[in-house]
Amino acid sequence: MIGGSKCLFAPIDVFACDHGEESIFPIETLARTYVIIPPAQYPDGAQENPQVVRVIASEANTALTFNPDQPVAKLLANVGDFVELPPGTAKFVVTADKRVLVSQFMASSGITGSDRVGISIYGLQTAGSYWYPGGLDLAPIPPG
Repeated sequence: MIGGSKCLFAPIDVFACDHGEESIFPIETLARTYVIIPPAQYPDGAQENPQVVRVIASEANTALTFNPDQPVAKLLANVGDFVELPPGTAKFVVTADKRVLVSQFMASSGITGSDRVGISIYGLQTAGSYWYPGGLDLAPIPPG
């Protein structure tokens, strides 16, 4: 499914009114663990762009942990509740006890002076085996 907004604020309290279009993943494809790194800045990739990260609950009473810890609430009480991390270039792992959707946005033009880009991040998932073109079949790396 595709969703969109005519006037998106990232972070939520900074005016920029950027438009946004996103793919919305089915709940069955959401994960409990996500690795977050800031986007590289165009054109040379040497500087990291400030990011805004939102973690959205797919089930009530979802507990979150961050490594390293982040300055947000750790419990999402209702379906659709979210936390938004302040703009920054932090690198971290977010883990939840239930499936969550994590979206990453380059900070709005009110923060960076440039238009934002958003993406719903695909979580860490493993399968029994992986198939690669050419027939290479590899076992998954165990979590840990």
